[in-house]
Amino acid sequence: MLTQLVRGFMLAEFDVDASRGLLLLPELLGVRGRDRYPVLLREALARHDDAWLADRLMSAGLLRSRVRPPAAEAGWRRVTAHDARLLALRDLAWYHARAACALALQVGVRQLELASLARPRAPRVPAPEPIEPRSLLDRLRSGLRLRDLFPTLPEHEPGLTVTLAEALPAAGATARPPSLGASTAGARTSGPLATAASD
Repeated sequence: MLTQLVRGFMLAEFDVDASRGLLLLPELLGVRGRDRYPVLLREALARHDDAWLADRLMSAGLLRSRVRPPAAEAGWRRVTAHDARLLALRDLAWYHARAACALALQVGVRQLELASLARPRAPRVPAPEPIEPRSLLDRLRSGLRLRDLFPTLPEHEPGLTVTLAEALPAAGATARPPSLGASTAGARTSGPLATAASD
């Protein structure tokens, strides 16, 4: 799934967000994490995977120490390596889905299918409706995640993304992601897992 071609499109999507001040910073990040996360995320998109990103977040102490779980649960709990992995997987899968849409549009593929970035060899996840690249890309670029768009999908499916529903056509040999350069300026906070507490 993470071929160099797809990574190029992932980076192009990241750079669009960075250049427009639209980077979403997860609320699990601490103060230092908010400063360093854009650089680490871009490095992961270019060369690594979610495990690498999660390890950097934990080993460098870039996450908050505690979070408040969803409303059904009381109190606070400590942030764990599992939280870091879910955060990293979620963001990489989001950029992967956007990249797949952009690539599909460039090479003329009209349909996408759901897949898991965490389990690339697993059977495809059945989609509740046809997935058209242009419409999906517009919605993902607005900040929505696949889970927001397909709420009936199983909650336990990690790293939800999309992939081309057919083999890359001959035009794929000349596919090239747009390049805007590497910028990490301007970011805004998102709330992926829970309400964060102390740094």
